[in-house]
Amino acid sequence: MPAQGRLVKLSILPKSPRFKDLTGNTFGERVVTGFSHQDPKSGNYYWKVKCICGREGIASGSKLRLGSSKCISCSGRINGRKGLY
Repeated sequence: MPAQGRLVKLSILPKSPRFKDLTGNTFGERVVTGFSHQDPKSGNYYWKVKCICGREGIASGSKLRLGSSKCISCSGRINGRKGLY
């Protein structure tokens, strides 16, 4: 059993009935490139994402679906307010 607070890396997708594979979906300016991990404490699923500016990162599935996950490096340029995120 993993220790509390550690991230669990999975090589395969989880088989939970509430799990939805987001790979290939686009959320705003971010494209989901694959599954990253599940947080054992919260149960949240995290995804590898790539922004239109080329930066890669990790975002939670819930924030992607709600639209609250943004790329910090390019959101200022897209919104026309350089430096304000």
